[in-house]
Amino acid sequence: MAQFAQGWLNSQGLPREVRDLEKDFADGTLLAELLQIHGHLSAEQSAALHRPQGRKALPVAQRLENYDALYKVLVSPEVDLRFQKRLIGEVVTESAGAAAELVLMYKEFLEMGPWKDRITKSKIAEDLAARALQTTRSKKFEREKLSAWGSDDFLETVASEVGFDNPKELDMHVHLRKYYDHKRERERQITSIEKAEAADNAERQAALYRSMRDDFQIMLRDKATYEDEQQGNWKRNIKFFENAELRRLQYELCVEQTEDVHAHNRTVRAVNDGRGGVDWFEKNMRRLGVGGQTGDEALPEDEVHPNREGVDAYEDRLDVTMAKETVQMQQTSGSMLAQLKNRSKGRARARYERERRRRKQQVDQARASAALEAEQ
Repeated sequence: MAQFAQGWLNSQGLPREVRDLEKDFADGTLLAELLQIHGHLSAEQSAALHRPQGRKALPVAQRLENYDALYKVLVSPEVDLRFQKRLIGEVVTESAGAAAELVLMYKEFLEMGPWKDRITKSKIAEDLAARALQTTRSKKFEREKLSAWGSDDFLETVASEVGFDNPKELDMHVHLRKYYDHKRERERQITSIEKAEAADNAERQAALYRSMRDDFQIMLRDKATYEDEQQGNWKRNIKFFENAELRRLQYELCVEQTEDVHAHNRTVRAVNDGRGGVDWFEKNMRRLGVGGQTGDEALPEDEVHPNREGVDAYEDRLDVTMAKETVQMQQTSGSMLAQLKNRSKGRARARYERERRRRKQQVDQARASAALEAEQ
């Protein structure tokens, strides 16, 4: 499209050749030259436009001012181009295809005229086309209307009007009558054909509607069947998930009941073990001679320790033994604490000595370095 518009512009006698359509039309001066050539822009209006100096392009603000003046000419009643004003902005910014679109619109105006004349012509053409499509019959010939087909006396009428002394006129009437008869017969045939075609079209349309109705009913039936199947599948899935959840809950209930049974058994065993342990402890203590020998819990003589003693005596002896052990443990712990304190003091003294030696070494190095710098 751009090449076609560029070729057309170069054939319009512009002062310079169009090489780059978008770039050459961006400032509006070339469009002004084109309008001036075809008499739609005066020389004063063209001289009032901004023009580039040398090879330096015009700024966008001056381009827009030029196109504002040209826009009034393009949309005037004389030219009457129909386009949106955003096209001007695209031409100014050198958008691809914008300048070509504007040029081709102006070329179309030059060839076909303003829009109002073009609309009138198009309406006439559409009216003629509609009339041509109204019928497929040939031109309707003007002829005399007969009161009844074949009831007129043609020969008598011709003889009375023309006479037999004029053979050429008589021959013309005979041929015209044959021509009219042929045209009437042809029109009857065309009418019958058109009626048959209209009946066939109506039958085909009815068949098409019946087919569409049957297809729609089949579609509705298939849809209902599909929805029933989907609903059945959905119910089966819901039932499956419900059964799975029921089995899971039953399993969890069984596990919980099993844990309760195990806990009860452990409690019973612990109670029984505690009771049996106490009994066994007391029984062993009595075997060792601690405790009394009265009641149902008295042991046989062969199972009782020969040097048995009472409970009070056993507790006193146990207190004396624990007191000795406590004193011994206090002595042992006291000596251990003393050792730890001595060891901690030794480590603190060692850290102090290491830090003192490190600081002395740093001071000696600093003095030696200062002495060397003083000598240099």
